[in-house]
Amino acid sequence: MKKKNIDLSVSRCHELIRIREKSTDYRSERALAVLHCADGKRPCQIALILKRSSLTICSWLHAYKKGGISGLSRKYSPGRPSLRKSTLMPKIDEYLKKSPRSYGWGEDIWTVKVIMAQFKKETNQIISRYTIVRALRDLGYSAKRSKKTMPQVAPTREYKLNKIRKIAQDISKLKITDNVEVMFLDESHFTTDPYVVRGWSKRGEPFFSITQKARKLHHIWGIRAGERCFLLEER
Repeated sequence: MKKKNIDLSVSRCHELIRIREKSTDYRSERALAVLHCADGKRPCQIALILKRSSLTICSWLHAYKKGGISGLSRKYSPGRPSLRKSTLMPKIDEYLKKSPRSYGWGEDIWTVKVIMAQFKKETNQIISRYTIVRALRDLGYSAKRSKKTMPQVAPTREYKLNKIRKIAQDISKLKITDNVEVMFLDESHFTTDPYVVRGWSKRGEPFFSITQKARKLHHIWGIRAGERCFLLEER
C-alpha cells in the first residue's frame, strides 16, 4: 500500500499527543495513527499495530491531511438519538409543572404509573418503569412520601366554637312541631381529596407544592325529628 507522508510541526505533534493521552476521547486512536504515520510507518503497518483494517487507517490519515485536527472528528451520529433524552425528559418536565388533574387524571400528584399512562396517551409509545425513573432522577426529581400534618388553613379553636354555636342557633330556630335531636356534629372538615402516599417532586422543594390548594371547609351534621333522620351539609 502506498505510503502517506505526513509532516508534523512540534506544536501539532504535542497537540496530537495530548489527544492520544485522553482515554475518554474517541479521537485518541486516530491521533495515534497519525503519529505513527509521521514516524514513517505505512498504513498496513499501522493497521497491524492498532488491529484495524488498512482502509480504516487510510480514511483517518486522509481525513487528517484534508482537515487537520478537526478532520479526526466524527462526521456522523453514532446511532439513533435517545428517546429518553429527546422526547421523554421534555415531556416529563412539562407534566410535572402541572397537576395530573390538568390532563384528566383523578390524581393530585405524579406517580410513575400516571406518567407512563400519560406518555402513552400522547405518543402511543410504551416506556418502561426503569426508564421513567432514570429520566426523573436526571431531571432532578425524587420520590417523596406525604405526611399527615396540620394544614396552614386549618381553622382555629375559637372559629370552631363560634361555628358550632351558630349551627346550634339555626337548629333551635327550626319550625318543627316534633322534638329535634342533634345526632352528631363533624368538625373534621370532611374532604373527598385522595390521600397521596408517594409521588415525585423537585429535590429541595416542598412535596405537593404545585397542586396544594386551600381546602374547602365542609360542616356535616345530623338531625332527628321524630322518626325521620336528616344528614345535612353546610357549604
